Amino acid sequence: MPVRKQDAYRALELLEEYYNRLDSPEDKPLKNAIDRVIKIFKSRLFQALMDIQEFYESILLDEQSDRIAKMNATLHLADEWEKQPMLKRDIRNGAATTNELTTIASLAIDNPVSQASDIKENSNRQATPTPFARTTDVPIATNRHHTSELSSPVDSTQFNYDDHWREIEIDLQRSPGVGLGFSIAGGIDTPCINDSSAVVITRLTEGGLADRDHRLKLHDIILRVNEIDFTHIEHQLAVDSLKAAGNHVTLIIRRLEPPAMEEIELEKPPNVHLGFSIAGGISHEHVKGDHGIFITTIIPGGIADRNGRLKVGDRLVHVQSVKNNYDLEFVEHKHAVESIRRACDEGPKLTLIVGHPTDYSSDAQIVTHQDQQGESSDERRVLLHRAPTGFGFHIIGGEGEQGIFISSIQSGGAADKSGELRKGDRILSVNNMDLRAASHEDAAKVLKNCGDTANLHVIHKYNDFVRFESRPDEPTSKITRETAGSTGSLKTTAKRQFFVRAEFDYDPSKDPSLPGGPGLAFHSGDILYVTNAADDSWWQAKRVNNGGDEDEVGIIPSKTRVEKKERARQKRVNFNQQRTDSRSNTLDRDKKKKKKFGLFNKTGDKKDAQSGEESENEIDITEPVFSYELVIQHEIDYARPIIIFGPFKEILNDQLLNDRPEKFANCVPHTSRPKREKEVDGREYYFVSSREQMERDIQNYLFIEAGEYGGNLYGTSVNAVRDIANSHKHCILDVSGHAIKRLITAGLYPIVIHVKPRDMKWIIDNMGEDVNEERAQQLLDKSIKLEQQFGNLLTVTIEEEQLSDVYDRICEVIEHEEAVTHAWVPSKEKI
Repeated sequence: MPVRKQDAYRALELLEEYYNRLDSPEDKPLKNAIDRVIKIFKSRLFQALMDIQEFYESILLDEQSDRIAKMNATLHLADEWEKQPMLKRDIRNGAATTNELTTIASLAIDNPVSQASDIKENSNRQATPTPFARTTDVPIATNRHHTSELSSPVDSTQFNYDDHWREIEIDLQRSPGVGLGFSIAGGIDTPCINDSSAVVITRLTEGGLADRDHRLKLHDIILRVNEIDFTHIEHQLAVDSLKAAGNHVTLIIRRLEPPAMEEIELEKPPNVHLGFSIAGGISHEHVKGDHGIFITTIIPGGIADRNGRLKVGDRLVHVQSVKNNYDLEFVEHKHAVESIRRACDEGPKLTLIVGHPTDYSSDAQIVTHQDQQGESSDERRVLLHRAPTGFGFHIIGGEGEQGIFISSIQSGGAADKSGELRKGDRILSVNNMDLRAASHEDAAKVLKNCGDTANLHVIHKYNDFVRFESRPDEPTSKITRETAGSTGSLKTTAKRQFFVRAEFDYDPSKDPSLPGGPGLAFHSGDILYVTNAADDSWWQAKRVNNGGDEDEVGIIPSKTRVEKKERARQKRVNFNQQRTDSRSNTLDRDKKKKKKFGLFNKTGDKKDAQSGEESENEIDITEPVFSYELVIQHEIDYARPIIIFGPFKEILNDQLLNDRPEKFANCVPHTSRPKREKEVDGREYYFVSSREQMERDIQNYLFIEAGEYGGNLYGTSVNAVRDIANSHKHCILDVSGHAIKRLITAGLYPIVIHVKPRDMKWIIDNMGEDVNEERAQQLLDKSIKLEQQFGNLLTVTIEEEQLSDVYDRICEVIEHEEAVTHAWVPSKEKI
């Protein structure tokens, strides 16, 4: 798998965290050595990622090494890196400044991102931040093995962006009791830009004072209000200061206004990447003190390169398609990526509004590599260490004197990570064993049995490779998994057949490791009929359509392969992070801390917590590993429970109950609380005889959700839900996402509807005075978190402009699901 930018940032963070933990006087030599390494790594961030990981894990975390040994190893590494010359270029025009320096291996760049949250398409509205990974390379990319030359991302801190920002004084005159007409976010206690204490204008009230005045703009940063400094202020104090500022308000604001702005129009043919990379965003600044989106790489030969006007270091301010204008001044990195992707999807032309830096260094370090389709007379020595999946390449050839060639590089394998082998390399020897005249079988045997280290003697002969590959009688790649890291073809013995639900999207055209045969594309939620699961890495499967029909057979990655690659990616990002289990059971967690769950009806005791919500102090969720879920068909002969998620679920639940009481019913919860006067068992609550009895029932999984409030237990039992289902009514449940799987385990398959807010403004417009901006942001974040954690369990996600349309759409979904007689449900067996 290619190196990703967020991996590099995380690697440097870990290294710097380790550096900061060294605080004793005797640690000073080691700190100085690590400081040298950090500086070097920062100048070669992407090529150095794997070196950082190996250095961090094998040297700094080695408990068998003492401080002196670590210092010596660190100094040795720094010395070796400082000896390596770098190719220097003028970073604005790409011209080489010297012909005497050595070329370093090329950078692998990711494929386009697949999914992101919905974004605002109007430049006059706030671009809503989304809680994704802090920096991710890139919306436009190429495969490293088909690129003639790549320039590596440049550290944008070498540019001067000071004059991109202006300080402006604005005087506002308001009548008594009239607001200023804008909303803010940020402050030292609630930062909205990385760790900055900046207070930012995030919304202008339509028709309000600021809107009519026309001088304040979205994303202006407030530095001062009258005599009060806003650069280091708590959020609530900032709000109170604005309210108490009087009728004459003087604001000093900081605004993004690059002096050298340019509109760059690009024409993008279908299925062609734009050819540049970006970095930055409000959650992880690429340039210190600046949350902008910056161009870090221009891919030679790409659309942007051929246009010639977009340069490394440019600030990306807006992206315009033929339909929409996307504001990128104040956005998450992932949001910027999705904006560019959407603009590309909306037409063949798009316009980039960029701000050029007015000062730049000519010492920027750009890395290139040789044209991969050219010929080189230079023989090379490449040292590879065998990974668990092998050396990570396939071979072809082995006829007489034709030679053995590398036919493909396994993405994410040892060869790919080294960056020193290329498709078309001819292998002359392995560990001094001559392979110039070796057969294919002999070469495979040598590679398989050469141990954990292979010293390869190679020469790039791409033209010879192409001529050999095009021969109709050439021996195809038969390299074994132990050697190449994957099978060349599927095994066909001991077939296993079953149905699965896909939990991720797969595009075979973007999988360079796909073996021979057509790949099968699918999306998360698709039902697949696996016809052959004999192979450990690749399966044969058909997609099952809604009508039960099946598509043609294609090849898909196996469950083992998908999960192994995803865990490896997470490990590279997180290294040795200690994280909690995302699947921890809420019933178990309730014993460790007090929580308020939505298990109470309107006559109950709970007044101060949102129904069905988990408490704000809940532990963070570890990124899950999604692959395939084994499923079987289940007959539906009962009214399925209804679970609605979203900011307006209480209103929507009540509307269903009030409009159709003959069709929908509430579930009566259980409690260990003593019955009060005028309460009737089975009406307000089912009153359990003792707390101990209810705890036993919870332990025996008789409840789909339970919690403690005011020293008493409350819960929704499986039997209470089942009784309503068997009465041919839909049970309306107000529960958390964890309850979905408990219902499924009990044989009750709910209709789960997620009402997804379009953005924070949509929440504020529909909830009015019942919500402030902070609460709206919490609801939006909660919606995104729900999709990330329980997205594979949702029946449908609804997004509508008007709240009234949401209710109509919910009724349509329920009516459609009522007609379903069979459902694909999780199997109790394992793949």
